[in-house]
Amino acid sequence: MDAGTVRRLAAEGAFFGSHLATHRAIDGLSSSDLAAELLRSRMFIERWTGRPATAFAAPFSVTDRRLGRLAKECGY
Repeated sequence: MDAGTVRRLAAEGAFFGSHLATHRAIDGLSSSDLAAELLRSRMFIERWTGRPATAFAAPFSVTDRRLGRLAKECGY
């Protein structure tokens, strides 16, 4: 979705959570890249919706022990 679509849907009441900025599986990311993906995604969602981004779902349902800790450190 582009920014305009997200803005329009958010104005209509849709809720948006994070799914990483580039929607890559986290098992292929370093911890620093994962943190950058989390932060970038949160920044764009908040900018486009005007609301805090607090929810996160891992792309492809792939997760590991880093995810919860990093997501919390990144403001989720």
